[in-house]
Amino acid sequence: MLELAPFQNILLKILPLYLVILLGYIAGRFLEIERKSISLMIIYVVAPIVFFNGIIKDRIPLSSLNIALVVFLICCILALLALGVGSLLWKNFNKNLLALCASSGNMGYFGLPVGLAIFGEQALGTLIMGMLGIIIFQNSAGFFITANGKHSFNQSLKKTLLVPNLYAVALAFWLKDYIDLNNLNAFAKGIFKITDNFTGAYSILGMLIVGLGLAQIKKIKLDKDTSIFLLLSLFSKFILFPLLTYCFIIIDQHTFQIFNSFTYKVLMLLSLTPIPANAIVIASSLKLNTDKISIAVMISNILALFLIPYLMTIWN
Repeated sequence: MLELAPFQNILLKILPLYLVILLGYIAGRFLEIERKSISLMIIYVVAPIVFFNGIIKDRIPLSSLNIALVVFLICCILALLALGVGSLLWKNFNKNLLALCASSGNMGYFGLPVGLAIFGEQALGTLIMGMLGIIIFQNSAGFFITANGKHSFNQSLKKTLLVPNLYAVALAFWLKDYIDLNNLNAFAKGIFKITDNFTGAYSILGMLIVGLGLAQIKKIKLDKDTSIFLLLSLFSKFILFPLLTYCFIIIDQHTFQIFNSFTYKVLMLLSLTPIPANAIVIASSLKLNTDKISIAVMISNILALFLIPYLMTIWN
């Protein structure tokens, strides 16, 4: 039987973040705020600093890249599976859109703030590595599968290499053994004091971005085609993604034992994150219809509010 106290505790930690999403939605509807500018600021300025700071301050070992690899592989498996199922139902780009929605999670804009709210700062390292896995997927295999040959492999590779987070991670792993946080001069302490604030900025801006993305949905048209698309994408996101993650955890527990129980909990949380608003951006950049994805993003965010507390309570 579900214990109400842990459920309510997790729910109450998540609810304030949904108020930030609501603010973003209101701003998008009535203030005509440009989401693209904020997204670029997060991707090219805020996120790399959060990645760098998290690895340096939390002394994340190089072996933690295994977390990014696990997330990347799960996303690839789900994308190929969704593409195969979609090919049986549609002959147009619906199958590619399904692959994008079914395999991605909003680990950055949603997973990071929710993870920090539930687990605290100790989860930052694992969350960052999970984010890295999804970022690599979205900008490589995810982009390529969605484009379905419309863009070349070289273009996809170039897009991946332009992501600054990859270089921030590499630089942090290179420097972390040379930086003694206990013996910093006043200037260095000032720098790290500022970078510490970027994690909070990333969380708030990320949730606002989710709201701004939802504000772009102008109309909801639930025809048969859209209903099938939604059912498949939500089934994959909230059933298959957690199931594959759980299977990996069981295998790891009984074989290699690469990760500890706390990492397992964070991975399960990341598997429950909703369909990312970035999916709308990727589809738009490929000049594909985004109506189905927009509806899927909206519904998945609503479902995540209740599914995350419920399933995390059962897991605990």
